[in-house]
Amino acid sequence: MRGFKIACLSVALCALMTSGAAHAKDPAAHLYKPDPAYPPQPAMFVLRDHDSSVYLFGSVHLLQKGTKWRTPLFNESLAHADTLWLEATFPDMTNPALLREYYKSGYDMQGNLSKRMTPDQRKDLEALMSDIGMQMADIDHLQPWAAADVITSEFYTARANNKHIETDPNKKYKRRKIIQGVEMILEKSGLGIPTKSIEHTRENMLKHSTLSDADQMAYLMNTVNDLRGEISVEQDSKMDQLFNAWVTGDLNGVHASGNKDMQEKTPGLYNMMLTTRNRQMTDAIIRELNGTGTDFVVIGAGHLAGPDSVLRMLVDKGYKPERIYDRREPELSSTKRKFSNPGYKQGKIYPEQLDVSLRRAKGDRADEIILRLSTPLSYQLCGDISPISHLVKEEEGALTIYVGPYYITQYPAAKKDDCGTPIKAASLDIPFALDDLAGDKPRILQMMAPGRMDSYKVTLSENTLLFEPMGPLSFFKPVNGRDLRLDLEESAY
Repeated sequence: MRGFKIACLSVALCALMTSGAAHAKDPAAHLYKPDPAYPPQPAMFVLRDHDSSVYLFGSVHLLQKGTKWRTPLFNESLAHADTLWLEATFPDMTNPALLREYYKSGYDMQGNLSKRMTPDQRKDLEALMSDIGMQMADIDHLQPWAAADVITSEFYTARANNKHIETDPNKKYKRRKIIQGVEMILEKSGLGIPTKSIEHTRENMLKHSTLSDADQMAYLMNTVNDLRGEISVEQDSKMDQLFNAWVTGDLNGVHASGNKDMQEKTPGLYNMMLTTRNRQMTDAIIRELNGTGTDFVVIGAGHLAGPDSVLRMLVDKGYKPERIYDRREPELSSTKRKFSNPGYKQGKIYPEQLDVSLRRAKGDRADEIILRLSTPLSYQLCGDISPISHLVKEEEGALTIYVGPYYITQYPAAKKDDCGTPIKAASLDIPFALDDLAGDKPRILQMMAPGRMDSYKVTLSENTLLFEPMGPLSFFKPVNGRDLRLDLEESAY
């Protein structure tokens, strides 16, 4: 995983994507075309001021075996760097707390992805999954964006292992041997310099979950079409164009071959994946340039191409990136080293009891209330405590909340600067529409934990929402020790 974990395994979708929008003349256009006086090599740039330098290298997140991409100039510049910046580092992306949040955001509790698709969409999806040994049941419980990520991961895993079913009996398309990309090679090499994420990893990993339903479905189907295309004769030449554009430093070719479909078909995704991220990376680069020392930044080549590129944004802000070349030929570079354990420690804890309280929703959501479950804690640690895990299900005659553990994640020494304030509680806020809790008849709300169950009768009378225990309470107890009441005419908290 790179950048946005599984999604960014796709060269076509991540490393080689940028703007195709209609803009005024691009003041950075002179930076996109390689100088033929030098040997072909991936695009590399530098920004300098009186006390600092920032090198920019456009990468791909997957390589074809045998590719010569790493120049002596690349090595010399990296050797002088005080910090290596990647879109996201392996330790940041393997934070257990973040991964739990990532996976949870991709689940559709109703499990009905197939029902959200048209017959033609499902036919195309199943054709691709058949080629890589998957079935609809493998992804039917996922949101469309998460399904796209899983399919992409499985596709490239199968391709890297040469396990595709042969779809071209005449063998007209290439069987590329895919290996780890630039970032993984650098990060696994143990360079001896600090390696940091230039993007906010949590925001980047969860960004797809903020897309509209329409953009999510468009993202899924574009992914399906792109991946199906990669095992077709027609798409094979396009993939060659994309990869050759990168390895020769032709950023105009990267832009022309890899991005127009996304911009035209999914503008919301395009803006999120490129324009917004490029703006954030530009700000981070300027921040480092305003400091001291030497920084080496490696980001997908698509972020350096096109009229919404990082280069364009730097020029628009008055900076002058310089394209640099090596007169020496690039060399092979790969690695078989494995990542060392980042050193996270984690534990799973089941609460002994949960306090229950009611609150009004914030803002103008007058038809919504918050049911809060919490347990007191006293921790001072460099780490994270997750919300209490849960599942809400509509069952015959009752609404049931299943509650599980919360998780403690302790950060490794490298992340000690992330230490927070004392943690006083593990909690869970569950929003409910009033209509789901109370109507003309009393509603039964069951709360279940391993080996425990408490029930409440929920009624709404004269603007007062009442949760009345239906017997002695053993686990889910009102925070005030009695029943739960909420005056709906009071101001929201």
